[in-house]
Amino acid sequence: VGDRLIDPSLYLNYLYGYLVVDRDRELLMREAMVIAPQSPLVIWQYGVSKMGREGKQAEAIGLIERAISLLIPTNQLGTEEHGLSVWESGLPKESLIRKHLFRSRYHCPLWGETIASVANAMKLDLASAYMHDQNYTKAAQIFEAAIDLQKPKQDALKQYAIALAHCDRMK
Repeated sequence: VGDRLIDPSLYLNYLYGYLVVDRDRELLMREAMVIAPQSPLVIWQYGVSKMGREGKQAEAIGLIERAISLLIPTNQLGTEEHGLSVWESGLPKESLIRKHLFRSRYHCPLWGETIASVANAMKLDLASAYMHDQNYTKAAQIFEAAIDLQKPKQDALKQYAIALAHCDRMK
């Protein structure tokens, strides 16, 4: 985590997910949790780091649900100006991204720039966590709600279709 900055951990965790470097993800995010234990972005990615790991599904689901509730405690999606509040409230003062906000508008290349786009990404990860937990009905419900809010990526549509197929088999 370096000089007590969480920014590298957030992006490395996301990158490790695509590179399938699972052994380091949880350790990386555990260190970030020490630095910023109340950051919804850190909590979310800590939950993501536990997804797919044996015996960690319930913890992953709980962490992602907690992150969502911290990010949108009063369900006021779309009320922020230029999406800055998600980065201002979601990151500690020492964050490089947060410091950058005072110089220019920040657009996250991974999760967008508004609370709504970040919350939707969190919901898609929550649905994936339910998939890992084999709770396909709950996963399908969350995928459907998230897909209705924003144009989904191909991976989300694929997982949604798999969840629906499992639900159909369970009937």
